[in-house]
Amino acid sequence: MRKILFILLLSFNLYALEKDSVQHAVAGTIIYASCYFFTDYNEAECLIPVAVAAVGKEAYDYYSDDGTAELKDVVATMAIPLISFSVIKW
Repeated sequence: MRKILFILLLSFNLYALEKDSVQHAVAGTIIYASCYFFTDYNEAECLIPVAVAAVGKEAYDYYSDDGTAELKDVVATMAIPLISFSVIKW
């Protein structure tokens, strides 16, 4: 239960960021939490689908005309899962 509350707390503290960064952070959190709570993968293994989604989305933006690829979006997607992983392992 402590882990769930921590992930939710971090998600709610995103109000100071840009809307796009918040959307990336929420997406990364949902992917990480879904993997962690609904599969048999451990904390570290659940970072892999988050990283694939983050880099994949930016690769799509880079090669298409639909968006702009930015490193800050990858960082925003990975931020909460990495912090959650650090806290869970700590």
